[in-house]
Amino acid sequence: MNYPYHLEKFVAGYLASQGALVERVGYGVHEAILDEALSERLGKPYLVLAFDYDAAVETKDAEFISYGNAVFERLTQMAVHDHCGAIRYVESNGRVPAVQSKVIEHLKAPASKFELIDTRMYFARCFRFNFKVAFLSEEREEVLQYHWVDGPSGRLLQDYSSLPHIFFSDTPPGLQPQLSTKPMNELFAVAVSATASSTHMRRLELDRQHKAERAEDLARTQAYFGALIEESKVKLSRAIFNRDEKLRLELQNKELAIEGQKRHHIQDVLARYETKCEIELLDLVCYVVPRWRIRYFLHSGAKTAETVNVIWWDEVSKSLLSL
Repeated sequence: MNYPYHLEKFVAGYLASQGALVERVGYGVHEAILDEALSERLGKPYLVLAFDYDAAVETKDAEFISYGNAVFERLTQMAVHDHCGAIRYVESNGRVPAVQSKVIEHLKAPASKFELIDTRMYFARCFRFNFKVAFLSEEREEVLQYHWVDGPSGRLLQDYSSLPHIFFSDTPPGLQPQLSTKPMNELFAVAVSATASSTHMRRLELDRQHKAERAEDLARTQAYFGALIEESKVKLSRAIFNRDEKLRLELQNKELAIEGQKRHHIQDVLARYETKCEIELLDLVCYVVPRWRIRYFLHSGAKTAETVNVIWWDEVSKSLLSL
């Protein structure tokens, strides 16, 4: 499969959850009939969505769905708006952090070359996306995954995921400058990609676990139909030897039917052990966190204009960030 399966699952699944009639009509192509409310939000009552570029070119009136597409962006905004349950504010003590030694250690530079210019506190929006992932094979397995995405940079915040708890308030802090936040569809795409990556690894693991059972089932299927075909060939040889034309035609048709049944049974076995997955966004929480901008010089000794460098101290993760 060479198109983004997780995008297909999200778009088709979300449209269906909002009342649309969605049908897969070809490889990577879905048709969706929207009700009146959904039509007003998306601007059209009928959609032909293609998740594979070649399929989009070959399918009449199809719209290629990828990151940046208008339909995908609108669905992302709808999903995020509908699932965003809270904005939480992380309080700051307001004291300038004594992190000069940490910055020098982080830069691995001599202390004599480091010169602090100033520090200033800003507030940054960080988003926690909470997904439910269901793996469907012989048994159903459900896991919860959440990913932190930094609003200003659009990067995953791995340090946040390891924190046992974040203390927050529902009261907005006093007036403080806020860092700009990237478009929500970009942040959502980062979270979905992270979820899809970890989901793919789990699917491979489940496929490996089922590999032996699938091989045994395929071997039994091959052996069963192999015996039927061999028996039919023996009878066909006798019919040819006896010049029984009617029996020969019957046995040839029977052999073709057995071959067809064999193909269908093999497809059933492969489908039974194939691991499918569903990804659902459960909720989204925005955390407004204090972050200190630290500006500094790193002297090189050359008689040239010094470059002002910037690094950030995050009060939640208690770590330095190069954003």
